Parts: sequence; C-alpha cells; structure tokens
Amino acid sequence: MSLCVYLMQSLNRSTLLSDIGMTPSLNRARPADSTRPLIPRAWNAAFIFFAALAVFASSLHAKWFEDEYAYITQSFYADLFFTGRFNDPQWIELPAADLQPLPKYLIGLAFRTAHLPMPSLANARNWYDNYRRFGSKETLTAARLTVIPLGALGCLALFASGLAIRDARAATVAAVLLMIDPLFSTLAHRSMADVPCEAFMLSSLAVWLSVWKRIWSRRWGAAALVLPWIAGFL
Repeated sequence: MSLCVYLMQSLNRSTLLSDIGMTPSLNRARPADSTRPLIPRAWNAAFIFFAALAVFASSLHAKWFEDEYAYITQSFYADLFFTGRFNDPQWIELPAADLQPLPKYLIGLAFRTAHLPMPSLANARNWYDNYRRFGSKETLTAARLTVIPLGALGCLALFASGLAIRDARAATVAAVLLMIDPLFSTLAHRSMADVPCEAFMLSSLAVWLSVWKRIWSRRWGAAALVLPWIAGFL
C-alpha cells in the first residue's frame, strides 16, 4: 500500500512540475544532452593551438642555451639521410648516435628549407670539446621553429585528453595550464628533444583515451582497430 501511495505522489509531483514549466527530477535530461557549448569544440581546439603558438613564439629570440647547439651541430647527419648517403661512415660516429634523432632530423630539414649552412661532423665534435656554437642568429631561429609547433601540439593533445575524460571546460583549463607552465613554456622554444617527446607522448595518450572510450561504450568499428596503431606510432 505504501509503495502505491509513493508512486502516485511521485506521478502527481511530476505532473505539477511539468505544468509550471519545470523538468521533473526523474525525467531530467543528461548533462551531455541538455546543454551545448557556445563555441564548437573544433574552434576551441584551434584557439588552444594558435594561442600556444603565440605564447611559445614570443620567446623565439630568447638567449641561447648550451644544449640547443648539441642538437643543432648533431643535425649534420640529417644531410646524409636527405642526400641518400646511407652507407656513409659518419652514421656510426658518436655525435650521430647521441641524443634523440627526431629533433635533429627536423632541424636539418629546416636548415635545408631555409638554405642555411649545414653543420659538419667537426662542428659536432667541437661542441663536446668546449660547447662551441654553430651558425648565426638565423640558425638558432630556424632550429627553434621546428619545436614551437610541437609545443602547441602538446597543448592540443592535452585538450583532446580532457575532452575524452571530462568536458570542454576541463580540457581548456588543462591545456592553458600546460601552456603557461614555466618549465614547459621555457622548453617549448628551445631546439631540444624535451617538448617533442612530451608532445608525442600526450598525443598518444589522447588517442588511447579515445580508443578506451569507444571500447567502454561498445562502439566497435574500424576506428577501434586503427587508432591503437596511430597511438603506437605517436
């Protein structure tokens, strides 16, 4: 009897709330469907990316850092790759094997695109001897321009991770905090491997979270098979 009275009271309450324009608590729409962001997520992501570019590029001409020239001088072997000299003995020299390779390939590509002089094996050895710098101010600028977009990619990847975990607001806050983080923002304009490694790690995380979300919601399909490969590549 008490259960019937409870159900009738709930029904009457729902009808009363509907009559005065309120949504009954039992029929309340899901938060994800009840409100829509004023700015589409694509525009939000574009804002994050270009804002990060602007923040990091503002320090493009900051004072040089010794370790930047380790990558700059060791980019000499990128020229071996681009010219097809795959059996050159310089490939097994210490400077060619030292440090992460991707930033050095990007720096070498930037030098070739900007028609700047390429370093040599002797320049790389000189850095080990006395931290001797190579090239001009334009050399350092070209090398740094390869890292700044990757710093922006890291912020964009963290934004995508926030979308997968929570919502656009939390994702934006996370991306902005990374953007203004003293350590990340300092390294994001330096031609070294720190930010590129972090950017690709965050990108891999964002893709994996998307895969996890699809599997959890039982949305099987080609994306669930392809995305893990993309995450592994990143």
